[in-house]
Amino acid sequence: MLQQNVHQYVVNTLVHKKIRSQQCLKQDYLMAHRYIYDNRHITEGDIFYTSWGYEQTNIDFYKVKKRIGKATAEMVPLENKIVYEKSNQTQDAVVPYDNEGKSFKCRIKYVSWDDFKEPRINLSTYQTAYLWDGKPKYQTNAYYGH
Repeated sequence: MLQQNVHQYVVNTLVHKKIRSQQCLKQDYLMAHRYIYDNRHITEGDIFYTSWGYEQTNIDFYKVKKRIGKATAEMVPLENKIVYEKSNQTQDAVVPYDNEGKSFKCRIKYVSWDDFKEPRINLSTYQTAYLWDGKPKYQTNAYYGH
């Protein structure tokens, strides 16, 4: 009886490990394939933003000037326009102002998993820009930052 229980325990453990291993492989595959480089989901004039900074927050805006090929776009940086300051004067609400800088090319990453789908721009290895929702973004006031 004890030997039969031990055998059943070993079989159950091995089956569980195999199932768990398959689940992990599937999850790894999904995570690795949750995005593609694709510019079909953006149009000329779309605006992206990025938030960055240490001990202060800075917002930068970029506009799609044109799509190039299947996965690249020509972008131009835009200036910020302050639409209002918060009452404590530590933050400014900013929107893009149509004063364009020098254009550059970048790859468009289309992120997709479950019901979440969103185009993004890889500006560098450490900075990603997101599609702007049309609402002001908050950055640290220039007189308050470090």
